Amino acid sequence: MKIRSLSLLILILTVFTLTSCDAKTSTIEGENLTIEKVRLGITNTPPSWLALIADEMNYFKKHALDVNVKSFKSGKRALNGLFLDKVDIATTSESPVVFNSMRRQDFSIFATIGSSSNDNIIVAARDSGVTSPRDLKGKRIATQSMSSSHFYMHLFFLQNNLSNKMVRRSFMKVEELPQALHSKKVDAISTREPFYSEAMVLLGENAIVFETPGLYLKSFELVGFNDYLTKNSSIQIKILKSLLDAEDYLKNNEAETIELLSKRLSLSKANIKKSLITLNLSVRLEQSLILNMEDQARWIITNKLEKNTQMPNFLNYISTKALRRIKPDAVSIISKN
Repeated sequence: MKIRSLSLLILILTVFTLTSCDAKTSTIEGENLTIEKVRLGITNTPPSWLALIADEMNYFKKHALDVNVKSFKSGKRALNGLFLDKVDIATTSESPVVFNSMRRQDFSIFATIGSSSNDNIIVAARDSGVTSPRDLKGKRIATQSMSSSHFYMHLFFLQNNLSNKMVRRSFMKVEELPQALHSKKVDAISTREPFYSEAMVLLGENAIVFETPGLYLKSFELVGFNDYLTKNSSIQIKILKSLLDAEDYLKNNEAETIELLSKRLSLSKANIKKSLITLNLSVRLEQSLILNMEDQARWIITNKLEKNTQMPNFLNYISTKALRRIKPDAVSIISKN
């Protein structure tokens, strides 16, 4: 009887030890097998494609996430969706983050998921008399305000010795830009994919494109309210792991990824492949993000695009905890949290 009791005790202790080890491992890795719900705001712009891959490959489900994916025409609107409580996490370029940092302090970036050195371009109509950047002088050019395309247009003007006073600027929704160019409401637009391809189809041989690889490194970030991020660290970790899986899939299956994205976005494989050349689709947090946002803040302040004239401390808008926990070597940014 004593032998049986001793054997039972050893069995119980063994099970308890194994369970404890598993629990400890799960805690370290940030795993939580409980299915959690999250509303994720995404766009179709190239630097955000990791989110599309993760969705298509069911990586969110793999990591016990019930994701309600909400699509937005732009990162600017995805971020507004966060502020209007339409989503819990938004994907957006750094430009809307900078504009909103001049107004509020209740949100943070917790990862960069992609970047491109040639995502934003100028498309013009040849029959408007535009054959070179200098021909834009006196012409009508449109873009989406307070966006990466807006900032890119500013940099493009500087590079080509143009100024706001030399052109007739207008602002409209990003999806309205291709048709505005086609219908001759404007002579040129500052835009990005997938609207660049749409404009090219509409204009055909009448289109002229001014590309400037390396002029502007646009990145896309994961953003959430500070309170939400504090209370939902497991959701952050699951999203990041899903995107890291998507990153690995792209590295090992480029042809299949091009096929997947082509079907999802209704873009040609050639355009997808071209975009991938200048894309860095990887999960990280780099110091260059801070420098980029500071440059844009100076532009906003100098041009009085916001009432606030104080340079934000962008370290207060970065949360590194979740990414440091699962991939510390992906974090080179110096942050307070």
